[in-house]
Amino acid sequence: MKKICVIALLLSLSLVFAGCAGSSVGTISWLGQGLEAGHIEAIQLTDLNGDLVRELDPSEYEAIVQAINNAKEDESPYILMLAGYIMTVKLPDGEIRFTSYGSETNVVAAVTVGEETKSKHLVCPEIAQILIEDLEQDIWNNGEPEA
Repeated sequence: MKKICVIALLLSLSLVFAGCAGSSVGTISWLGQGLEAGHIEAIQLTDLNGDLVRELDPSEYEAIVQAINNAKEDESPYILMLAGYIMTVKLPDGEIRFTSYGSETNVVAAVTVGEETKSKHLVCPEIAQILIEDLEQDIWNNGEPEA
């Protein structure tokens, strides 16, 4: 009987760590309300060294805002590593920093307002794709564009 309980526990833990037993909690309400493009001062993509890769044009803000407002919190575990770019959305009273860990669908978001910072694991494929869009090219071509 003890052996069966141990096997059941190991199977349950493997499902959790594989992400199969995770759950989406629902949409996130940023800063107590939905985010609007007019609230954004700048959106920047930086590499892991903090070097600016590009600054998004204000015409791109609406798609980013829609992705943020539709993001869902995910309570499943994730690998604590960095991969790809970091997106920083600068707001008048703080910022939202999205970090990739290589997932095509999920990101980690750190929301800072004043002195307070909260982190969330989010299902947000639109932003996840932006953060890893050049990752494969960088790995296979040593950062050089394809010929």
